Amino acid sequence: MPCKADAIQNYLSGKKYAKLQRLQCVENEEVKKHLVQSHKKGREHQLFCLLTQRHLNNRHDHIMKHVEGKRFQRVLKRCKYGRSTGIVSIYMKS
Repeated sequence: MPCKADAIQNYLSGKKYAKLQRLQCVENEEVKKHLVQSHKKGREHQLFCLLTQRHLNNRHDHIMKHVEGKRFQRVLKRCKYGRSTGIVSIYMKS
């Protein structure tokens, strides 16, 4: 890319840059520790949720839909409650 102001401005307002911005991973550290790279054959390109035991695509919209869903929120609440009371749960992986 040429080092000109109009070329840079054109890139920053384009679709490619907007898509890369959306692909930024989850910012929340509490949620981030429950999503790990999958090691299962054929699913290396996906993430694995340690709480819900589900695979999900490594796309921002898929991650946000999973994290904001009822199942994830319910299990996260159970995990937090278990940690605060000292109850060991199957959902506590780390």
